[in-house]
Amino acid sequence: MPFGPLIGGVAVDYATWHWIFFLNLPIGVVVLCLMRFVPVPAYENRHTRPIDWFGACLSILTLGALVFGLLEASRRGFSSVLVQLSFLAGGVSLVVFIFSQRVITYPMLPLQMLSRNRFMALSVMTLLLFGGFQSGLYFLPFLMAQGLGYSALESGAAGLPIALCVIAFSRLVGKKVDQLGPRVFLIAGPLCIAAGLAWLSRIEPHWHYFPEVGIGILAIAVGTGLVVTPLTALAVAALGPQNSGLASGINNSISRVGMLIGIAVMVVVLTGVFRSTLIDTMAMSELPAASRQAILENVAQLAELKWPQDLDSDRVALLSVARTVAFLQGIGQVMLLAATMVMCSVFLVPWASLRAREDQSR
Repeated sequence: MPFGPLIGGVAVDYATWHWIFFLNLPIGVVVLCLMRFVPVPAYENRHTRPIDWFGACLSILTLGALVFGLLEASRRGFSSVLVQLSFLAGGVSLVVFIFSQRVITYPMLPLQMLSRNRFMALSVMTLLLFGGFQSGLYFLPFLMAQGLGYSALESGAAGLPIALCVIAFSRLVGKKVDQLGPRVFLIAGPLCIAAGLAWLSRIEPHWHYFPEVGIGILAIAVGTGLVVTPLTALAVAALGPQNSGLASGINNSISRVGMLIGIAVMVVVLTGVFRSTLIDTMAMSELPAASRQAILENVAQLAELKWPQDLDSDRVALLSVARTVAFLQGIGQVMLLAATMVMCSVFLVPWASLRAREDQSR
């Protein structure tokens, strides 16, 4: 994931931002072609199972409706009929999806897998951990570019230490897990990530990448390198070797769903903080009612918010400073929320270990 913003930064700086949406297509085509050469393990069922198209469509509808509702709530408010209908559609489709997975012969998500205590505990940990720190990292390029004034390429490169730490730590951590057990890594990793996110929540307009932002990134990078390998390995192994592919798919989907919902919720938080801070500034600057209304109608643009043309230069300067401060305060609250989610995953470590022992005793 951290390589995506870097490549996107190159596209924005040297081409156009429209290319960002095209970059995934050739990668997807290459992956699909390479899948033909992946050997099937001996314990895998070689019989072809039909695809659960109905379940797939329902999952898309559920997530799409819920995320759309959250994103529109940041602009229209939760009292909007469109937002409420989106939540209703998402809730209904979720109920239908769960029911369909119970009765269909070959479900996309076998619910009996989630009834296994150890796997369920690890899945919730994955949801909180990845939903927290990956959602926080989503806002990192915006923090760098719109909050601190870095270029798109520089902003995209900010997260590279995280990817490098995951690559560097994977084999070493895998060996140490066999010696020390996974619990120490499942605790130390999230604690480092949460500390890094909490540090970034203190962001100020005068910060630079090094050392201020870099301290938080380094803590997140070390924590990610410590926790990703053992958590993923435990989740995959929780269902046994014959279901490792299914477990891997479910675990990966849970991490992506957590990130998706986390981003949508954090956009609501960011917009709310940004809006309230601007309202306070406009009250002090005694803006005309028409100008105030025009600004509030476009507050979802955040750091890209434009000012009405009838404002004098002094008010524009004041509001421009307030816009940056409000944006950074919103990002700070987002990082704090992300840190809280990651910390919550730590409290599940003893519970997951207890469930693991129960599973072994059965």
